[in-house]
Amino acid sequence: MIGHDVRFGRTRGGDVPGEYTLVFEHRHEGVGLRAAALALEIVRRAFAATLEPSDVAAAVRELAALARTPDAPPLAQRVVAAVTGGIGRAECVALLDARLHADDATLIVDVAPSFILQAGLPYARSAFAVILDARPNDVPARYQEPERARRLVGTVIDAVPRGGFIICPADEPELLDEARREGCLVAAFGTTADIDERALEVATAVGRVRDDVIWLDHCGDAESGGPLRVDIPVAAQVAAALAAYVRRGTAATR
Repeated sequence: MIGHDVRFGRTRGGDVPGEYTLVFEHRHEGVGLRAAALALEIVRRAFAATLEPSDVAAAVRELAALARTPDAPPLAQRVVAAVTGGIGRAECVALLDARLHADDATLIVDVAPSFILQAGLPYARSAFAVILDARPNDVPARYQEPERARRLVGTVIDAVPRGGFIICPADEPELLDEARREGCLVAAFGTTADIDERALEVATAVGRVRDDVIWLDHCGDAESGGPLRVDIPVAAQVAAALAAYVRRGTAATR
């Protein structure tokens, strides 16, 4: 009604009856946020039989005026790596920091699934992403269901450019396939010596554990990623070693 041609919208029920999550497209952030509040107020007045045509006209005038104000700048922060999953995110970030000798310009961020669910990704692009598992433990129960959980943690794939790496559990074929569909390279990891055959077919690099040592493999060339520590989740250790391994490889290629 104010000339912003937007079409995308989705509504999904939540865990509490009568509560819904709405996602909709906008051209101007301020307009989008205010439109949501005005829409709710208009519907409430309509059900209460107190809505006047002038109320809608006033809302449209307000949104049109807001649309003429400067919009919030688009999110432009770029990070080297994002780490998500249910267990071991902080430990994986710390290990990656140490392995990559991170500084203020090497941002490695811990992205909780609950944050993704509530606010989306807190950055624009990441060179690569680490998915530790598809078992988020900080979200409502319905988002812990396997299919929804995979979609949730798989959100980090969207920010990795084509040709970037997704470090992913070898036993999550759906995430491996999604990464490949988005044009990303896959590095698969496991917490034992056994790696799923499907993962071996699609992965460019593999990380696994043998005799309490992390082993990293690229095109048949294996190297040690160091001994396992008993005080850190195994998946976090293997994923961090594999992420640093492929990061060094891509940097050397460039």
